[in-house]
Amino acid sequence: MKNINNIWIKSIGIFLILFPISVFFHEIGHWIIYELNGVDSWISLQKVNPINPDKLTDAIFLNSLFGGPIITILIALISYLFLRKYRNSIWLLVLGIINAAFRIIPTTFGIFRAARTDNLGFSDEGNIALRLTDSVFLRLTIMLLYITFCIFLIIRIYRTFKFPENFKRRILLIITLCILTVLISMAYPILDNLIFEF
Repeated sequence: MKNINNIWIKSIGIFLILFPISVFFHEIGHWIIYELNGVDSWISLQKVNPINPDKLTDAIFLNSLFGGPIITILIALISYLFLRKYRNSIWLLVLGIINAAFRIIPTTFGIFRAARTDNLGFSDEGNIALRLTDSVFLRLTIMLLYITFCIFLIIRIYRTFKFPENFKRRILLIITLCILTVLISMAYPILDNLIFEF
């Protein structure tokens, strides 16, 4: 029983450490694209704000949209690949789950906007889909493929981690980590506005 409680406590503790770091690296992905294109910017909790928006073109904005999701998926994939070697690393399990689950809800909400014809998506992925094609079908396909890939990655990470034999609530732990990721990621924009609103 002590070992089981230990896994839960470690997982939640590690989650609380790695979640803000994961969000930060997601935003770094956007920031790098802006900086490489000469658009000075600063990072808040959950967004990158251009300092000189006059230098921001549609092409730079589109490229910057890719930066965050690419970093997030790369972290999830790298976590999974290392987890294949270090199968009992709870750090890699949590890091992989956070980054695989992090964009599912924003992308899901983005599907509803992607069906419309305006140019304002709900998420990075929604904005990417809106700017890549005028076809509603292709927008929805892009986003559904992305969500499917994220879910597939969560399942692969879950199946790769070597849980202790006596730990029976494996799926519950993964679902808990996914729900925590979703809930806290939904709270980040509110917290960001409270802290950085001028």
